[in-house]
Amino acid sequence: METKELGELDEVRVAKLAWLGLHAAGLIHELNNPLHAILANLQVLDEYREAIVGFINLVGKSRVEPEDNEILKRFRSEHDLEYMLTDVGKLLESCKMVSHRALETIQTMRRISTGEETLLKQVDLDEFVASGITFIKELDNRNRIIEHKRAFETIELILDRGRADQVLCNVLLNACQAVRNNDGKIKVTVEKRVGGGAVVVEDGGIGMTSEVLERVFEPFFSSGKAGGTGLGLYLAKRFMQDIGGHLELCSSPGKGTTVTLIFPEQLVEGK
Repeated sequence: METKELGELDEVRVAKLAWLGLHAAGLIHELNNPLHAILANLQVLDEYREAIVGFINLVGKSRVEPEDNEILKRFRSEHDLEYMLTDVGKLLESCKMVSHRALETIQTMRRISTGEETLLKQVDLDEFVASGITFIKELDNRNRIIEHKRAFETIELILDRGRADQVLCNVLLNACQAVRNNDGKIKVTVEKRVGGGAVVVEDGGIGMTSEVLERVFEPFFSSGKAGGTGLGLYLAKRFMQDIGGHLELCSSPGKGTTVTLIFPEQLVEGK
């Protein structure tokens, strides 16, 4: 084989490795939060299990003395078994939800890597946003106040729901990070736009400097958030461009950040 052909093959291999590396990092980014949520829920469930087993062991004694009744009442009160039993159902539902999201992420990345046809769904934009907010509240676990201002009319779009979910969740997680150290609230507004709809996410967080704004859409750029891959906004903007939409970002130090996701009513031809 000639040197020129070998060089061309090397370029192809390098391009493929670069693509795989970028998307592997993206997959790590997308799965990190759901898996942490599942592990946190499982840890709480295990603590509940120990308390419930302890109670069952006390009740299961062959003979219960009067003083044992007092012990049982005190144990039940101290461990709030009624709350535990109610919360177990919620925790399991949360685990199911984030597991489904993680599975959708893997399936989406597989379709991208193999060139499979995009899986499109009709999406009600307000329902889409409400689902995303619920998911983020499960992940954030800080009772963050997220206000959802609905559109005046139903907005239905045709989207790759899996990738669109990832975009919205990345933006919402960034907003949660921005208000982590203060009492800032997050406001999500759904608006009708000509030829589609928009989701506007505003946070009252720390904002970004002009230096950070210049690089915020670069792959692997991180403004210093621990554990971040620096891919969230890069992947979000790329997806919005792929579908013929836009991602707009405005921010200034101390005044918070506003991210606007503008979705077309239909995917652009060929996407």
